[in-house]
Amino acid sequence: MKCHSVDVECVRFDALLKKHGVPYYLKLDVEGAEPYCLTSLQSSELPEYISVEAESLEYLLLLWQMGYRQFKIIDQMRHNSRFPDFTNENSFLRLAKRMFGYGDRFKNRVFKVAFPRGCSGPFAENTAGSWQTVEEVAYNWLHLYFGHSKRGSLSADSWYDFHAKASSPTARNEFLISELRPSA
Repeated sequence: MKCHSVDVECVRFDALLKKHGVPYYLKLDVEGAEPYCLTSLQSSELPEYISVEAESLEYLLLLWQMGYRQFKIIDQMRHNSRFPDFTNENSFLRLAKRMFGYGDRFKNRVFKVAFPRGCSGPFAENTAGSWQTVEEVAYNWLHLYFGHSKRGSLSADSWYDFHAKASSPTARNEFLISELRPSA
């Protein structure tokens, strides 16, 4: 197949923020450039909600450093699922998780669904599950990353996004002030 290069004018993320303002919800999926975008946000107000592909624990920790305190790790294959989300605590639950995962994949490919394959799915309060601490989300992500399939609740057969919810503006300001105070 013949192909040729195409020059594309780039725009820095901080320039987009300056021009259009900070969005209510921000979805970052920029193939490894997520840390640059996240650090661009550190000097401005935060989006109420943000999601970023869970490729690195660094992304989750950056969100926490920015002042986010409520998190979810969302399975990108289960947006249309009606099945329960099992943990990996025993072989029966792991088998059920895998079987229902196959059912979800079949449904996503064969039937018309709310969120087609490859879609980012719902956001904000419409995402599945309850909000968690950074430690809870990191626990699950680290077990998946290091291949400990008998712990946590994530499936090695899927991919995930970190979602974060901003605390109130007052709490964010208090966090920033406490970070700027010199230690005793």
